[in-house]
Amino acid sequence: MDDVKAITDIAKRVFLEDGYHNPMVFVKGTRSKVAVEVKNFGDDAYQRELAMLNMGTFVACKSNVGELDLVVIVIEAWMSTDLTMLPSQSPKRIEVLAINFLDVTTQEEKATSFKIIRDNRGKAVELRPYDKSTDFYEVKGHLLPAFVKGYRAVSPVHN
Repeated sequence: MDDVKAITDIAKRVFLEDGYHNPMVFVKGTRSKVAVEVKNFGDDAYQRELAMLNMGTFVACKSNVGELDLVVIVIEAWMSTDLTMLPSQSPKRIEVLAINFLDVTTQEEKATSFKIIRDNRGKAVELRPYDKSTDFYEVKGHLLPAFVKGYRAVSPVHN
């Protein structure tokens, strides 16, 4: 969890300094760590899942980190409580910096989000915990497991 907290702190600092955060995947294995920018993340859930699968194979080929321990993704996203439409289409949407992680050993997947506060010129000036807490909450997503699947297709687990 120390790695995740460090990545979260750095992501928040980078976002506030630069005003944005490119989608990034951070990978920790038994041999090394690597961070990779997601260049073409896709426009829908299927394309994003495919991008993560491909990124997993890319990391296994180019930067094999050993057996996977941890995968973290940092992205900007839209969130909404209106479940009748996509968050990006909702008039009540909010912009967030989201951090999700998967502990590959335990298969525990958690996330946290920070509401992006901008001034009247559009400059990011603050990140507030979305759920009034900086604690991570349990989630079950498809992106991080897709990364693991792609990585293991090239670099299988050796027990």
